[in-house]
Amino acid sequence: RNSVAFSKKPLSVEAAKLLVSRGVVEIESSECDDIGDIDTSSASTVRFSHDPRLQLPNFVYHTPEQGNNYFEELQTPTLLITADPPVPEFQTETTQLRMDILQKKGLVVHHPLPGSHHLHADPDTAPI
Repeated sequence: RNSVAFSKKPLSVEAAKLLVSRGVVEIESSECDDIGDIDTSSASTVRFSHDPRLQLPNFVYHTPEQGNNYFEELQTPTLLITADPPVPEFQTETTQLRMDILQKKGLVVHHPLPGSHHLHADPDTAPI
C-alpha cells in the first residue's frame, strides 16, 4: 500500500488525496498570472483554500485549572477514538489528567484504533 509519511504512522495516499481535495478549489487559468512559468493550458488548475477563521486567535484563553473545571462539570458520556500508535502531540499530562477525570466519573469509553491521526479518512480504518 502506498503512503505518505508525516509521522510515525504514515497517512495512506487515499487519505492524503481526500484531505487535499477538501482544501483546494479549481480556478480559471486566467487567474494564474502570478504562478510563473507553469503551463496551465492542458490541466485543471487549483489553489489551496482554507477557512481563515481557523487561524484567528481565541477571544478567551483558559488556564489549565479552568479547563480542568470544565471536565469536572461534564455529565455527557463520551466515546473517544484515538490513533494507535498515539499522536505524540496529544500525549500530555493535561490530556491524561482530563482523561482521568472523565474515567473516574464513568463518562468515557476509549477506543484506540490502528491508524494515523486521520484514521477516519484512511481506507483501512474508515469503515469502522
